[in-house]
Amino acid sequence: NSATSSDPNECSATAIRTDYPNDLPPLDCNGGMGIDITFTVTDACDNTNDCVANISMDDSTDPYFSNCPLDMTVNVDVDLCESNVVYSQPIALDNCDEAVEVSLVEGIPSGNAFPLGTTLIIFEAGDACGNTSTCSFEITVIDSDIPSIGCPSNDVYVCTDEGDCEWEATAVTS
Repeated sequence: NSATSSDPNECSATAIRTDYPNDLPPLDCNGGMGIDITFTVTDACDNTNDCVANISMDDSTDPYFSNCPLDMTVNVDVDLCESNVVYSQPIALDNCDEAVEVSLVEGIPSGNAFPLGTTLIIFEAGDACGNTSTCSFEITVIDSDIPSIGCPSNDVYVCTDEGDCEWEATAVTS
């Protein structure tokens, strides 16, 4: 919105000036007082009229995540029933507040061991006015390692006399 003026008799041009300090009022989370700006209109004959407007900044908009990770599926680490998973920490932005705090509120931090199964990860972003939003994703750890087995040989030895037979076991692994 801006101030407008006119001369009702259309006798002369008008000009508007303001005492606006060229600075926005401080962010106030509770609909603060703001600052009063006086607008003064003057015509060619130096007739004037004033009006006052109040400008305040109130933040009621939630922050938003610019890079919430997607769900991911990973395999277990070799010879373990878990996996060390590294994921990107989400970044949050806000239309009014540059200092948005992002914190892990549920799940396992990046770079730690995740057990078999699905783990829900939830991050929360909060601005100075208490507005919040969440980012959530799942990390699923699966065990797709094929187990190995050692089988005895297929050689068959038959002994007819007690104590007269020797047998060696050999195993093949895959």
